[in-house]
Amino acid sequence: MFKSRIACTTAILALAFFAAVTPACGGNSAAGAGRGLILLAFVQEAVDNAELNTRLELRFSEAVNPQTVSDESIQLREGPDFGKTVKGTWRVEGATVYFEPQLAGNCDHSDSGLKPDTQYRLQPIGWPEEFAVQNMAGQRLNTTQTFEFHTRVDTDPNLYRDQVPGVGPFVKVPETTPQNGDIAVSVVAGNKIVIPVSENLNPCTVDDTTVLLNMYEIGNPGVFAPGVPPNPSGNTSGFSSDGTNGGVTTDQAPADPFTWGATGSTALTTPQKILSSINLIQDFTQTRIEIVPDAGLFPENALLVVQLTFEIEDYGNLAMNPFTMSFTTQNLVAQNGTYVVENAGETPWDQSLSTADINTGRAPSLVQGFMLFAGDGDNGADVLSPTLPGQPGACNIDLQVNDGQKDDFDPSSDVLLDTGSTRNLCTNSTDGSTAVIWEFATLRIRNGFVVRVVGVNPAILLVQGDVLIENGGVLRARGISSQDNGQGQNGGSRSGQNGRGLTDRLGGVGVAGGGNGGL
Repeated sequence: MFKSRIACTTAILALAFFAAVTPACGGNSAAGAGRGLILLAFVQEAVDNAELNTRLELRFSEAVNPQTVSDESIQLREGPDFGKTVKGTWRVEGATVYFEPQLAGNCDHSDSGLKPDTQYRLQPIGWPEEFAVQNMAGQRLNTTQTFEFHTRVDTDPNLYRDQVPGVGPFVKVPETTPQNGDIAVSVVAGNKIVIPVSENLNPCTVDDTTVLLNMYEIGNPGVFAPGVPPNPSGNTSGFSSDGTNGGVTTDQAPADPFTWGATGSTALTTPQKILSSINLIQDFTQTRIEIVPDAGLFPENALLVVQLTFEIEDYGNLAMNPFTMSFTTQNLVAQNGTYVVENAGETPWDQSLSTADINTGRAPSLVQGFMLFAGDGDNGADVLSPTLPGQPGACNIDLQVNDGQKDDFDPSSDVLLDTGSTRNLCTNSTDGSTAVIWEFATLRIRNGFVVRVVGVNPAILLVQGDVLIENGGVLRARGISSQDNGQGQNGGSRSGQNGRGLTDRLGGVGVAGGGNGGL
């Protein structure tokens, strides 16, 4: 009897000792006391109609160590197979852990964290896993649990929860980049416009029909006014009423967003759309629209106008307060440069239809083309006479100077553009050749009319704006071909068909002129 009592007592003591040391050996408590961290509730458990911008909420028994919260320790996966994790951000506030799913910037929800009509599983990881969620004392969550919820279908009018109920979105004007009214904004690679908005937006309402970027006016290309206040950039500007801006700043702000009112600037008859990517970037703390020009930079010496229309809506289908802002870009001096497009043979080249150098002495093993952006649109008093070279005493051709007026080439009869009957002896300032140059703001050849380039010298037509050769309009120039006797017999014509150029006959290569142009 006595021995049995001793054995029982020993067993009880051993059991008590084992119970005391088990938490320390198992790692659930650094202090060796308490039950560890406990999950009290997952607020969205069993919800079958969660909005796509639902902020998931887990409530714990005590403060959670933020360093232990990650996609590994709290696993949120799409579908029943645990295959796809959900994009988003974990945030810890004391004993509460939130998951903010990535919000869609695309209408099809392809970039959204939560997708419509989808089942999700959430699994907070607990003891005995080493990567379990822990409290501030290092105790792990006492056990692993699994929860599920389901999102609304994409046709549900309440697919999103309105971030600011009852109030429509508006632009945070002081935070826009550039600022409304900025002058001579730098033209550099990576240019973009950033417009912060007061709340999250329905991505299906943000595109290039509701976010507009247009050029309304071109500054005077011959004026390089120094940057003076209120121009913080210090760049030169072609939008100047006095030509110098020597302290005169009244012309450095637009009379209205669509015109700067500067002397010498040119308002476009039809605003020119600047092709751009419209990006909606938003999360639970901020929303912004970014406009990135497809060309990679802003057009130079331009008045650019941004408009956000009332068709933009927030998650509650409330309309945007319409917004308009404008700014000008810097006037750059003429520049030479090279733009290289890599090609590994994936694009076929037809040399007979190309004006480029294809594997020539100037372009060995290359396809090399040239684009020339030049001209001030001012051809002088006589639109039929060239303006360059224009070097007094060095040329055999009478040339004319600018008269301060831009010229639109739009003849109402057949026209001859004569490069001269004697060889020109001086080079022009455009490309360094002996070609003579006409400069126009726009060029139009109407149906039924023929424009011929004649004479013995090459010609260059510089056009700042639109070039339109209508159906039935013809532009003819004699070319020089390596396959003829050098007299330009292979001259060709270019006529308009459906508003686009159509080659009727193969002409010479690279030279407009070289004989009595056209046949």
